[in-house]
Amino acid sequence: MRYFSSSSREPSEYSVKITKHICADLIRRNCLLASGFAGGIDQIANRVAIENNSRPIAVCGTALDCDYPKGSNKLKKQIAENGVVISEYFPGYKPFGNAFVNRNRILTGLSNAVLFTECSKESHGLDNVNHAISQGKQVFVVPPHDIYDSRYFGQRDLIRNECQPVFGAEDIVYSLGNERYQSLRLVESLGEFTLPAEDSAILNNGELRQ
Repeated sequence: MRYFSSSSREPSEYSVKITKHICADLIRRNCLLASGFAGGIDQIANRVAIENNSRPIAVCGTALDCDYPKGSNKLKKQIAENGVVISEYFPGYKPFGNAFVNRNRILTGLSNAVLFTECSKESHGLDNVNHAISQGKQVFVVPPHDIYDSRYFGQRDLIRNECQPVFGAEDIVYSLGNERYQSLRLVESLGEFTLPAEDSAILNNGELRQ
């Protein structure tokens, strides 16, 4: 299973600690981590994946040849060597205002669920919630470290809007694992089936091929 970690680019010490702990625990449970290739929590998740011999997934909001964040090309190369780095922009393309928001739909699409470890009420990362919901993905939230600290107001509002609070990787794995088990039971109850020959044709080079 793949999980997308979303959070602040200038996270608190608490958020860094909890992100490292949960991400490492998810990897030990055979999960892959996907994140945007920006600063803060994004790169922390990328580094945790590399340090734990996992296969990191990074989706950039810039072209692959763009050194953003500045000085991060070495990390980008490490991710590419161990996992995959993705961009929908051609080489040489300069980032623009909505590039990172547009990137988020790809991140949520690649993931089974989204995890927020820190976000303010104005966080652009909250856009991921809309993408996740429209794609049928679950949203998990680490409860605020301080309910009066504005850095965590985004998490507060997510929990108020019925996103699932988590206290460790086991909460995420159990929740999604149970959903996958129920889906498997449904498939098993349907039994085996085969498609008619005319419905099993595939398109090859613009022509139907049986």
